[in-house]
Amino acid sequence: MVDFYVAEYEIMDYDFWDISRVKEHFHQNPEIFHILEGEGLLKIGDKEYRMVKEDFIIINSYERHAFEAKEKVLCACIHLNFSLAKRYVDLGALIFDCNTVLEQNDITNTCRLMLKRIFSQYFGKGGHGRIYLTCLYYALLNMISDKFLIPKNELELDQEDRINKIYHFIDNRYKDPISLNDLSGYLFLSKEYLSTYFKKVLGMNFKDYLTRVRLRHAFNDIRKCREKGLIHIALDNGFPNIAAFNKAFKDAYDMSPSAYLKLCQGEENNTADMPDKDPMEIQRIKSYLSDYGPPGYLEETERKYLGADARKPRSYNKNWNTMINIGRAGELLNRELQEHLLLLKNGLQYRYVRFWDLYSPELQLNLPAKDESYNFTKLDRIMDFLIENGMKPYIELGWKPVQLIRILDEYIVKEERRNEFCTPEHFKSFLLRFIRHYGKRYGNSEVETWYFELWNAPDMEISKDNSGYFELFEAAYHALKSLSPSIQVGGAGFGQDQAMEEIRKKLLLWKAREIKPDFITLYCFPYSTTSMEQSRSVAADPGLEATKKFARKVGGLLDELGFGSLPLHVSEWNSSRSNRNSLHDACNKGAYMAHNLVDAVGSVDVMGYWCGSDLSFEYSDTSLALNGSTGLLTRDGIRKPAYFAVEFLNRMKEYIIGKGDYGVVTTDGEDNYLAVCHNYQSPNFKNVQEDTNQVAFLEQWQIFYDVDVKKMELEIKHVQNGTYRIKKQGINQNAGSVLDEWLRMEKPEALSREEIQYLKSICIPRCTYSSCTVTNGTLNLQLVLQPQEIQLVDISLLKEEE
Repeated sequence: MVDFYVAEYEIMDYDFWDISRVKEHFHQNPEIFHILEGEGLLKIGDKEYRMVKEDFIIINSYERHAFEAKEKVLCACIHLNFSLAKRYVDLGALIFDCNTVLEQNDITNTCRLMLKRIFSQYFGKGGHGRIYLTCLYYALLNMISDKFLIPKNELELDQEDRINKIYHFIDNRYKDPISLNDLSGYLFLSKEYLSTYFKKVLGMNFKDYLTRVRLRHAFNDIRKCREKGLIHIALDNGFPNIAAFNKAFKDAYDMSPSAYLKLCQGEENNTADMPDKDPMEIQRIKSYLSDYGPPGYLEETERKYLGADARKPRSYNKNWNTMINIGRAGELLNRELQEHLLLLKNGLQYRYVRFWDLYSPELQLNLPAKDESYNFTKLDRIMDFLIENGMKPYIELGWKPVQLIRILDEYIVKEERRNEFCTPEHFKSFLLRFIRHYGKRYGNSEVETWYFELWNAPDMEISKDNSGYFELFEAAYHALKSLSPSIQVGGAGFGQDQAMEEIRKKLLLWKAREIKPDFITLYCFPYSTTSMEQSRSVAADPGLEATKKFARKVGGLLDELGFGSLPLHVSEWNSSRSNRNSLHDACNKGAYMAHNLVDAVGSVDVMGYWCGSDLSFEYSDTSLALNGSTGLLTRDGIRKPAYFAVEFLNRMKEYIIGKGDYGVVTTDGEDNYLAVCHNYQSPNFKNVQEDTNQVAFLEQWQIFYDVDVKKMELEIKHVQNGTYRIKKQGINQNAGSVLDEWLRMEKPEALSREEIQYLKSICIPRCTYSSCTVTNGTLNLQLVLQPQEIQLVDISLLKEEE
């Protein structure tokens, strides 16, 4: 509706406009005019169409059109590059026939969803985002060409031919001082007839049209070639002088060329992805896109398949509920955090609780104590709580810094911890007192079931020239095993961001030492560095198989170097290091966990999720009820989708009989089956290259390539014939998601006790029941999963076939 520049190499481009009136005009590029909010009257030639919200119409090349509304209307205009599109579509002989005011059907609905997907990329049109957007543009061109193109009649063809000749003549000679006489001679028409034709068909006289063409080119030159200067731009585009250019520009755009030049220069200071709009207009666009939600759930035509064979069971280890990270040791004195731990233990069957910062001043251990008069009183309270409630400690013995991370290298809190022990022998002496104290307090048989890990801190880097880590590890090893050789001591927290060659060198050095670890620990966060010398982390796709691949590579190194079958503990893992990433509260996190945990089965022995509760990451900036922390529970103890992912997986039967990209099928061997399925969809370029931690709760869908509903066929072969009961439980944006329920409550900053109880009661999986009959030994179910949904399917035999 509003004419704007489409780059010659772009098949399409679009923008949003907040308008109430647009004068009659035309252009060569076909246009999709879409009303997003409000209503108004669109005039095309001598026809009028009353458009309302979600209506769209394709306006063909050179069709005169205008728009008018009583108040401002939010609309989107997509311009199709005529010159580029005609390589694929014969726009000389065909026109688009698409008008939802006259007809609505499944085809227009599908097209509307494609438009929503395109609109969702509005704030990421620059840089890498254009690659994905270009794919969508061509998909849209294919759709509208296939569904809406019709042949032109002879009259339209004749008129199109003449208009094309007029356009060609003026577009090639607009820089010259041409006149209506020149054009009439080119077309072999009289000047009088051509003047009448111009006004009738194009809605303006020759002079006005010529000025319009010159202005369009000058407008684009100001944007692209501003170093030329306004005088040169005016003369190069056919204006006789700068005064004529200034007047024509101001009449057309309500501002002077110099004012527009300043505006363009100001854009250089803006982010590449932020369109040139006033703040109110930007806010209205964001509001519209947010209210719409994810940009169109498109059902995939290809069905996904999850197959299983009841005759091929294999046992497996549920490595995800062995251990949960909870935070710094001192935080375990917090009664609320203890209550959360009990929820996690009782609800998700976690057995070990990993904590660190053992030497924190708040524990008052009396460090360093030269006379070895250590005070374990406060640590005793922590250990008593764990032991009395059936949990065991998994203790990190190093000096991990206290950190709260907003984005990759931006910290809310960062406090380094200093090694208080002067020598490894001093460290060993402390641990001897520590382990003897707890052996006496709880008995050796209890303490020898605990796990101890020593993190490889950067300041004690493993290398030939620096054996500091090995000396500390060996001191801890000898001290702890003095109580019982069965006590497990491991390290060194190899990170997924480390190069495999670097890990290999460190393991070679460890292999040459007398003391070897009982287990190897890994830290799996989806980050990488561009080189071994560059320490700054760069976000990577948290997607598929990352944890499994890393664990298998490290496992392969251990076998190659002769370590034997050392257990692998992923003692820390998550989709992000950030403690302020809104995706942690969303359905995407639940689907991510379901995929990652199923994928890692058989690759590692322990998967220690980071972290159990949002309480571990509270700070002065966490006034909102949800703040993007990594917990399975909100600070108020409300279960997130990630919690239910673990709960669903815990209910899996003893044997796996099928596994695929979107789920796993298990059985107990007695005609009962349980499948856990998910519709995990990876983040797009924004997650890989940009700061997704700043994505607002309402705009999360902007960082996903797809938001498709998946239809899945679940097939289990060689089952007993008979009648089966089917119970489905699901967590998605419309069922059980605390983030989405909170948003529907309009994001109250702090929840009342009644609101907390309300959310606890409704943030549960939605259940549906059905039955099916098997007569041929194969059970088939058709599942539908919403974007980022996790679904549990419980199948049990009710009655055997007689």
